[in-house]
Amino acid sequence: MHEPTHSRSMVGIGVIMAAGLMLSPLAVQAQRPAVNATLMTRARNACDAAAAKAGYNILRRDRETQGTVTYAFPLHVRHGTEEADVTCTYDTRRGLANLSALQAQRAAARTEQRATRREETREARAERLCRDYVNAKAGYRVERVGDATQHGVNWDVPLRVRRNGHTNVSVTCRYNSANSKLSLR
Repeated sequence: MHEPTHSRSMVGIGVIMAAGLMLSPLAVQAQRPAVNATLMTRARNACDAAAAKAGYNILRRDRETQGTVTYAFPLHVRHGTEEADVTCTYDTRRGLANLSALQAQRAAARTEQRATRREETREARAERLCRDYVNAKAGYRVERVGDATQHGVNWDVPLRVRRNGHTNVSVTCRYNSANSKLSLR
């Protein structure tokens, strides 16, 4: 009498577990919003036209995202010699495509700053390397760094140093930018 009750409860638990296992994949799958292919094509074409009107050449399209009333198209573009990442958003209610010009402006500004730093660094790099080179030598302490002068691949940097207790000693450091060698003259 005790055994049949026990086996019925085990069968009931087994049926519940089997039903749970069969239904679990259905509960995990989230439904994706329906994408209207015509609307997506219209949005992509509008963003392409907006990018062309702004003077951008589209180099790469990244995965678009869909909101309730907007589509966002991340694009990697070129404008002249500058490359940038911009996002085009398409408003489905108004049928309007907008480019994030701020991102492109920031990218252009960063590129310009990098180019400016590159031009400055040739002379500044020679001065910094010579200052560090002389300060690393025993008995030398740089007091003043002069303006670097370029001679082909070589940069001559005049320095005022303290050497073994004597102040105002003039030395010239030569930096060879081709092989990064430094020497005192």
